[in-house]
Amino acid sequence: DIIGSCIVDASFSIGIGQVFFPQRISGELASSTTFYTLLASVIVISTLAVREKVDKKAGAFFILLYLLSYILLFIKF
Repeated sequence: DIIGSCIVDASFSIGIGQVFFPQRISGELASSTTFYTLLASVIVISTLAVREKVDKKAGAFFILLYLLSYILLFIKF
C-alpha cells in the first residue's frame, strides 16, 4: 500500500505540475523513469519480503536505489 501510494502520488504531482507549468518531456525519459520506478518498487518489496526486517543494511540498500535514480537521469539525459 505504501509503495503504491508513492507511485500514484508522484504521478499525480507530475500531472498537476504539467497542467499549471507545461514543459516538454521526451517519451524516452518518461518510459525509462517509469520502468525504473516499477523495478525499484519490486526490488524494495522483494527485499522486505525475503528479509522480513528493515535494518541498517536494508536502509543503505534502499538509499542506494534512490541515488541510482538520479544517476539514471544524469546519464540518460
